[in-house]
Amino acid sequence: MARVGYVKRDQMPADKLDIYDRIASSRGSVQNVFAALLNSPDAAQVVTAVGEYLRYRCPLDPTIRETSILAAAKEMGSRYEWAQHEPVAR
Repeated sequence: MARVGYVKRDQMPADKLDIYDRIASSRGSVQNVFAALLNSPDAAQVVTAVGEYLRYRCPLDPTIRETSILAAAKEMGSRYEWAQHEPVAR
């Protein structure tokens, strides 16, 4: 069970729907951490923009990027982040 409620598209303020739609278009859907972030649409917009850059447009080698994410997940004890990125790293 989520500690913070997940926000669905029909729960978004009309003037913030573009934030939801951008997340959905870049990731295929809005799930888990992104649905929770949408409790603060402006924060979600900033966080997902950084994430999109690092994951999809940054010139950093993908092997180094994913290894770094896994190292940070291990250090912070984030099983969720590890589970999301281990398949990508492999």
